[in-house]
Amino acid sequence: MKKKHPDYIWLAWAGWMMKVPPKWRPLKIEDKPGSGKMILGDSSQAVAQIKWSRSAGRNFDAGRWLKQRIKAVASNSTKVDNDPAPTDFEQAAWISRAGSSKTSPKLVWYGYSPKARLLMEVILNSEIDEKIQKIFRFRVLPSLRVCDHSLATKWAFFDVSFESPAGFILKTKRLNVGDMTLELTNKKVGRLLVRQVYPASLALQRRKLEKWVRSFPNKEHRQFKPLNETEKWKVESFERNIDGLICRGQKKLPFPLGFCAPRFTISAISHDAQLDRLLIVEYDGKKPEADSAVSDLMSRMNWARFE
Repeated sequence: MKKKHPDYIWLAWAGWMMKVPPKWRPLKIEDKPGSGKMILGDSSQAVAQIKWSRSAGRNFDAGRWLKQRIKAVASNSTKVDNDPAPTDFEQAAWISRAGSSKTSPKLVWYGYSPKARLLMEVILNSEIDEKIQKIFRFRVLPSLRVCDHSLATKWAFFDVSFESPAGFILKTKRLNVGDMTLELTNKKVGRLLVRQVYPASLALQRRKLEKWVRSFPNKEHRQFKPLNETEKWKVESFERNIDGLICRGQKKLPFPLGFCAPRFTISAISHDAQLDRLLIVEYDGKKPEADSAVSDLMSRMNWARFE
């Protein structure tokens, strides 16, 4: 029997997630502290622009904010009431504005989730096919979910997925074909980096696993000094045991400032033969006890494939 719809995949970023057709992907991502913008589309066109930001606090008046946004779209805008809404959003509305000789038609969705204190704005590309518009309005947007800010944050894009601990925010990203890296920070805890390199079969021809585990992709002032030899390591991930290596050390500023605020570092790598990927975690903290955090980060990689 032929499927009515293709399998949809998770797209997750900075505290929100939705299921999209497998050929859709981020065409552009801009991040700022507490806010950001993504252009979502396929190889031929942009489908929608997604903006998000965090509200000021628990006393935020979402109803007032929504009224202001509706008024800001245009005086001749109308509210669309027949579309399904995401369940995580307390205040939400589709706003439709008719086109004129000088402006294009505009279809905008606004939503606020108190669970994540997240404000979102979605603008649909008015030039896309009506069928694609309906897919977004009636299948993609209703799947929109948020990550509670007190819990782990899920990330899924370009067929890779990670999960970061609560309290960590995105600092830098490098999204290259075959090498996807996120760097996140928490002022009280430290810094972490999650990375996937693929295909692993090709990557291991360029550099052995022992070299990859000490290959730090981001430039830093502190220099890594190992505290012991690289060890064999194993992690359980979605009922699979994946072999790898782990290395522990410190990162210190160059002489004569090496005594100043050193960071304890754990670098771990696993070779996921099933997915033909190298899974890499780098964790810098003020305290040396981070083995369990590294294991958790590694074990949750590619959750979008296995959950």
